[in-house]
Amino acid sequence: MNEIEKSRITEINTLHSEIGGHLKMTLDKAIRIGELLTEQKAGLQHGKWIPWIEENLPFSERSVRDYMRFYDRREELKTAKIADLMDARRLLTYPKDKEGKTPVERYQEKVEKAQIAAEEMI
Repeated sequence: MNEIEKSRITEINTLHSEIGGHLKMTLDKAIRIGELLTEQKAGLQHGKWIPWIEENLPFSERSVRDYMRFYDRREELKTAKIADLMDARRLLTYPKDKEGKTPVERYQEKVEKAQIAAEEMI
């Protein structure tokens, strides 16, 4: 293996690690937004929540619900293998099957099995 290849491998692995770090930071921020929204809603009178969202936030009520769901189920999200916030949203939105797995979890299992099979072939 030459120096160029070693350098390329190092950069690939560094970038991969950074992506994982950014995902964790993004998820942590989404959970914190959910916490703040949950606190805000609790402090408002009945019927004031939707007007407050419309007056103060640049995103939709659906996004608000997603952020609050991230906060409510933060422990589940922190232990799940997710690639981005869309995976997190799917994990929390879609119902679980008879085995208690979401579509995202089933997909992740398939990916892991394919990775293992590919490694075994090498």
